[in-house]
Amino acid sequence: TSSGGPACGGEASSCAGGEACCPGLDCCAGVPVPPGQEFCSMMCPKSDRNLKTEFAEIDAAEVLHKVVTLPITSWRYRKDGPEVRHLGPMAQDFFAAFGLWNSDTMIFPLDASGVSLAAIQGLHARLVAAEAENAALRVRLERLERRLGE
Repeated sequence: TSSGGPACGGEASSCAGGEACCPGLDCCAGVPVPPGQEFCSMMCPKSDRNLKTEFAEIDAAEVLHKVVTLPITSWRYRKDGPEVRHLGPMAQDFFAAFGLWNSDTMIFPLDASGVSLAAIQGLHARLVAAEAENAALRVRLERLERRLGE
């Protein structure tokens, strides 16, 4: 700066090496920002509970059902060369299924992560139920086999 003090990074400047962001900006770091790619911004994807409000329970089984029915395709951006491929849903389908973020042209990474984690919880609940049913069926089968062996 002109005062001789350390320069601060403006919007989208790197703060990966511990550089200071200018006043009013935060160093965006952590999920979904990969290490070494931290940047200065007023819109960091923070996940601090203290920054949030209007919490609502979700139904993990319902989220899982939506994920299962969400079209997933392989594709490329028009600007990319033919050798570049991506995999994922279209933002319009994601928005229609989950109603997250404020746009149907972008999937916000935190929302994609949240949907994935909820779907994993839904799968876990189904797995636990199936394991319990399997254990009960094994006990029943053992009893029946013992009766038949008598």
